[in-house]
Amino acid sequence: MIAGLPMTDIAEAKQRDLTIDDVLAIERVDEVAPSPDGSVTAIVVQRSATDGESYGRTHYEIDPSRNGVWISGEGQSEARRIAPLVAKGAGFWCAQWSPDGAKLAMLSTQADGSEPSQGDNVRIYVWDKASGALSRLANEAVVTQSRYGSWFNRLDVRHAGQDMGKAKTCRVGEENAPFAWLDGDRLMALTLADGEVSTLLDEYSRPVRHAELTRERLLDGQVPTATAVGSGDARTTWQQPAGQPTLRVYSVSKRTSIALGQIPDYPFRGDLAVSVSPDNRFVAILATEAALAPGATPGSVRMVDSWQVQKRLGIAELNRESSVRWVELPQEAKLPLELFEWSPNGRSVAFRARADAASPEAHLFRLDLESERIRSVGNEPVGATFLSSLYPIATPVRWLDSERLLVTRKSSSEADAREDWFVTGAEQASVNITANLTTPATQFVQGPKGNLYGIGDGNLLTLSSTTGQIETRTPLSMPGETAVVGIQESIIILRGQAEDGRIVVAAVDVSSTPAVVSKFELPEGAELSAISGSPPRASYVNQMLDRTEVGEFDILTGKSRTLKSISGYPKNVRWGERVLLDYVGTKGEPLKAVALMPPGYSSDVKYPVLTWVYPGYRVSGADTHVLDPYLPGIYNLQLYAARGYIVLVPSLSRGAPKTDENPFAQITAETHAALDALIAKGNADPKRVAIMGQSNGGFGVYAILTQSDRFKAGIAIDGVTDFVGFFSQFDPTSRGYDGIEHEKSVNWAIAQRLDFTDTPYRDYSQYTSKSPLFYASRINTPLLLAHGEYDIRASAIQADQLFYMLYSQNKTARLLRYWGENHSISLSPANVRNLLDETFTWLRKYVK
Repeated sequence: MIAGLPMTDIAEAKQRDLTIDDVLAIERVDEVAPSPDGSVTAIVVQRSATDGESYGRTHYEIDPSRNGVWISGEGQSEARRIAPLVAKGAGFWCAQWSPDGAKLAMLSTQADGSEPSQGDNVRIYVWDKASGALSRLANEAVVTQSRYGSWFNRLDVRHAGQDMGKAKTCRVGEENAPFAWLDGDRLMALTLADGEVSTLLDEYSRPVRHAELTRERLLDGQVPTATAVGSGDARTTWQQPAGQPTLRVYSVSKRTSIALGQIPDYPFRGDLAVSVSPDNRFVAILATEAALAPGATPGSVRMVDSWQVQKRLGIAELNRESSVRWVELPQEAKLPLELFEWSPNGRSVAFRARADAASPEAHLFRLDLESERIRSVGNEPVGATFLSSLYPIATPVRWLDSERLLVTRKSSSEADAREDWFVTGAEQASVNITANLTTPATQFVQGPKGNLYGIGDGNLLTLSSTTGQIETRTPLSMPGETAVVGIQESIIILRGQAEDGRIVVAAVDVSSTPAVVSKFELPEGAELSAISGSPPRASYVNQMLDRTEVGEFDILTGKSRTLKSISGYPKNVRWGERVLLDYVGTKGEPLKAVALMPPGYSSDVKYPVLTWVYPGYRVSGADTHVLDPYLPGIYNLQLYAARGYIVLVPSLSRGAPKTDENPFAQITAETHAALDALIAKGNADPKRVAIMGQSNGGFGVYAILTQSDRFKAGIAIDGVTDFVGFFSQFDPTSRGYDGIEHEKSVNWAIAQRLDFTDTPYRDYSQYTSKSPLFYASRINTPLLLAHGEYDIRASAIQADQLFYMLYSQNKTARLLRYWGENHSISLSPANVRNLLDETFTWLRKYVK
């Protein structure tokens, strides 16, 4: 106790402001995986970004090679780690239980034997629940997919009898698993050829390794260093240097495997889909072979990557070596798109395909295994253009029995016709079963007795597998959008989310007449994570300022318990107050902005302002996403408020209409209007105002500074300056993909979808008129530019060019070129710290 001070003053004296050390020290829950019976839960936690770890693999905040796996069981006071503390730089993640709950498989970079201490690849490890032993399954490395942004080597491995047939996930929406359990002993996995490197370690190291190889060849003088890409008649293809991935089935107890066959794996677009039949006898494969020629697909589907590739459909027997065989596709199904479900008897599998690249529509087909015959199912297009295995979205196709399917498609040929559900079969006319609903069901899932269950008009719909009709409608009274998230025996589990963010979980017993048997609300801020067990339990993650809590509810009783708690921010950190601002846009429309005040601010003091811009971002309330205190690195706006700045986040339009003479006028006016609304409150100093943004926000900074001299300083990170270059420049991480380097970038698709009506070679002026590079003479504000060498969104040359334009005019500017870094400047904590230091130095010099 400090003498003479009241207790409240002592607490105040101990308070401090947030630092980057606090942000980097955060541990995060990556995955929650309950065992099938719900008695034990695996919790995957990411370690802090501290010294001694291995960085540069992927964005530090999502790098799973810093993860560890913890186990929480019934009667256990606290979770325990399943293995001794691994060496820094190695980790375990992607926890998947065997069907009997006796074993837990996971991915790991853990080194073994003479391997580098921080790991040289990703392999499968298995933990035995009974003995507590953790061991490597095999030395073969496995295929992994990238996280964040433009995913590549995307995976879709699933089992028709598990998880409602959804893709196995390491982290929902970020990474799918390369393996699946078949039973209590066997595990199917996609393994790499010897010498290939898993994407987690390869994504940003491949161009470096290629540069090292180039240097060796130059020194030797015997091998040319040219790589070639081609177009039209000179088109080039890619061959994996060490060979294609292999689909294997492992026996965990015997430590043996059989190789089913090699699988094509074009890395940049489309999924590699592998689906196990419900009887564990067969596996269906839909593998991407190559990209289609550009311009072959119509504009309406050109921006969807699965429509840009050639795929190959195959079948294999799970108990027979070298059993992969590729199916000859009929002309009407030459370009398959997605692999759907197996029939209940495991003898047919459904898929969607089109006849040629010029077709904007896809139709439904079924492959019958015994005859290897492919049959068309119905004559109407099926499903939306965009489908992805990365998110647990509803599939547009379900089997009602082994002959009839339930499909979603437009109810008529009219452009505005709604999507409805139809029961159809190879030999019968389609029947619209949701025509009488005010709003059609968003999903149907397979449930007990072969019936399907969906949500429509606020009811749980029961679709009889016998009659093919909706037999019952059970009122739910759930808030907001509701979905079926789990099925445990005769219990259907639902999730609803209210407009205020509250999440409600309900259980419906369908063993006889369906009835809601329980309903409860998750703790404020908690997210539903997984469903398992009998009686069913719901796992959740609740991230709070001082801790993150992993817990579970008994769905039938609502009884809860905490499984694990990890530390959050120190309790003595001060947080800034949020102020919501109302203002008017350029067309008189009401807009909102939010201001994050410096911690402990005084109403008598005027503070400098840092305006964080991102064209297209809309503020709806004070809890807007960009003010999330758990955002990583440079994105954590609390760090700027902690340095004494009011951080202003305005609502901005995506950009100007494509025909406007001044394409930057609208976002500039909207930014000024938000700034005026903040200044009117009395705490902002109008003479000390800066502007900052990253990615599209970096572009926003460049664009606004060509129109306004109101800001004393600008900081632009990884922004586009030249949209012609954005459309056409190679992805810098494509080096090492000989023959297809030009195919990795998707920026041409982003440009056409969001900003432009045509290509630059048809309408060059449309691109230059929206490129800040060509307005560099108008930029007078001292400008700090930062760009990562391996930025896949905007090549680093974008910043180089604009800097040189300013340099040639002797204008005040500083360019930071982060070698080896990505679009977010987040591969290395040292670079995160440096960019923040550079930012605050710039602001102190020109604003404060």
